Amino acid sequence: MNLHRHPGLRSRPLHRALVAAFPLAFAANALAQTAAPSPVSDPEPRKVEPVVVTATPVARSADQLSQPATVITRSELQGLNAVNLGDTLSALPGVTSSGFAPGAGRPIIRGQDGPRVQMLENGLGVADVSVLSPDHRVATETLNATQVEVLRGPATLLFGSGAIGGLVNVVNRRIPLTVPGALGGELQLRAASGTGERSSAIELNGGAGRFAWHVDALKTGTDDYAFPGLSIKNDPASFSGRLPNSNTDNREYGLGASFVADRWLIGASVQDERSTYGVPAEEAFLDMKQRRGDLLARYSGSGWLESATFRLARTNYEHSEIELPTREVAVTFKTDATEGRAEFKHAPIAGWRGTLVLQAQRRDFSALSPTGDVEIVEPVKTQADALALVEERDFGSFALDLGLRTEREKHRPTLASTTNPARSFNLVSVSAGGLWRFAPGFNAGLTLSSNERAPTPSELYTNGPHEATATFEVGDPNLHKERSRAVDLTLRKTEGPVRGSVSLFQQRFSNYVFGQFIDVNGDGLADRVDEDGTADPAGEFVFLQYVQTSARFRGAELELLADTPLAGLTARFFGDTVRATLVDGSPVPRIAPQRLGVGLRYAAGPFKLGGNLTRVSAQNRVSLLETPTAGYTRLDLDASWRVRAMGVDTELFLLVRNATNEAYRLHTSFLKDEAPQPGRSAVLGLRARF
Repeated sequence: MNLHRHPGLRSRPLHRALVAAFPLAFAANALAQTAAPSPVSDPEPRKVEPVVVTATPVARSADQLSQPATVITRSELQGLNAVNLGDTLSALPGVTSSGFAPGAGRPIIRGQDGPRVQMLENGLGVADVSVLSPDHRVATETLNATQVEVLRGPATLLFGSGAIGGLVNVVNRRIPLTVPGALGGELQLRAASGTGERSSAIELNGGAGRFAWHVDALKTGTDDYAFPGLSIKNDPASFSGRLPNSNTDNREYGLGASFVADRWLIGASVQDERSTYGVPAEEAFLDMKQRRGDLLARYSGSGWLESATFRLARTNYEHSEIELPTREVAVTFKTDATEGRAEFKHAPIAGWRGTLVLQAQRRDFSALSPTGDVEIVEPVKTQADALALVEERDFGSFALDLGLRTEREKHRPTLASTTNPARSFNLVSVSAGGLWRFAPGFNAGLTLSSNERAPTPSELYTNGPHEATATFEVGDPNLHKERSRAVDLTLRKTEGPVRGSVSLFQQRFSNYVFGQFIDVNGDGLADRVDEDGTADPAGEFVFLQYVQTSARFRGAELELLADTPLAGLTARFFGDTVRATLVDGSPVPRIAPQRLGVGLRYAAGPFKLGGNLTRVSAQNRVSLLETPTAGYTRLDLDASWRVRAMGVDTELFLLVRNATNEAYRLHTSFLKDEAPQPGRSAVLGLRARF
């Protein structure tokens, strides 16, 4: 069955299925409630366990937000954790991975990636250079995370223009918020076959009186991964078996402490990360190191001030791109960043509760050769200051939230000139959202927003070859700020034997910035150039230029959970689709195709079994000079057994990823035609908590 025979969104089978699925869920729920009870039926409505989203003005569960959000708990991460953040989150509706390499995969939300999706750790930005290029790693880990929060759609009000497409917040407990009653901790061990993964992680939490402390460490590594078929389709001379230079090695250490009083706390943490990973299809690897320190102060007040929170993060980031086999450093990227954030929550005023946010960021960036020459992007100093106010009021069955953010962002090249001038942008974002609880266990959320984003230094000032993506990239220092208008409608059912949500969204952009391959000679192929940017049909690099135009993104997401008549057996149905079009009618590059999936999960006492079958359609709707990507079907299986003895809760688990050894490629990856995704891999692991 060809799911892409009709490329229009309205005629897509998935789109029709998403629109029809929720009414069917209502009917299924009614039938389940009126049918004769079975011996295994639960007489009480089943509720989704509330998990609090911290990356919002008022902490609340994801199903009580007007904007679509997902929270992945620590136990759920066990079955999702991958070497990179993008692959870890790619099973969520609306989220895919850039899939560049095992060491570098960034989340893509609703077709938005790079500088439009903000990466946070404990509510402050991850100050890496992953927005610059898909071969750069997101410098945060999920193996020791307590939860990961994903907000789909614009989140600029609280976190700035880098969240115009969404955000991911990785939450850990390096700064303790409470004093543990006793020493506790967790140990994780993992090993995999097809990827050669070897992972271990440990954390300890303790305290006494009003003092609390935390220590964690992890080490992960993979070999060159196994894959079926050939690395380049129909090319017998290409690689087979294992993909060369796809190995990874990562280490991270962290510690923190806090003093917790009755109405206030103050805490600090430090972390050190070191990562090396290969770049498939290129004779190079990246050596990354990052040091970050965080400070948190919180006061719970009385009267008009309910609480005040201050966060500060200081990051020193560096990675070198090293050529093989000489092991010579080609370029070193450095970022020194400081971010401060203050939040003040006031008591209700005429029923309105609100949060005032003050935010400041300073960042120094450079990309230099060993001799100090400028490579790819000129050194740039970035300064951003913002003020935001979010107010909300509950009217019983209806809740309303309103927000306004004003921000000034400035980029100043170290060698500023008439060709590379300093640029300043005044940005304003506004949002209005409503949540209607129209029946017990049901709600509908609607969000309208207008958002602005400043171009990044790489979009403005890039001018040079990039080995990892085999592109010669040229920015435009005269780019205008990007504007978007977004609407998001979500319908949820949170109780009963059938639960879930369906979301429809549309986001229109003016001055949309993207990298476009150039074909000056009109031969239908992207122009090739040498390392100096001179036209050369046999050149190593493809010419890419940052341009602006209007664009529209629209799509849908679905996730349903259904309890079956068999006690302990739950079914899951999920899917997503996005259609992104430029003003001339051509597709936006590297947009993920539609997906449909079904899963089953069975729990009986200490045992759990599960599986997910995902069908990803072919992507034949491609941009200029882009190649189509075949569809595929992927099966993932998991099993676990838990036992508690001598105060230790131990869980053994087995994951089988890509169980059928399907050969497939990600349309979102720059390297899709040269680097297929991993084949079958069995992951055996242990998690012990005390």
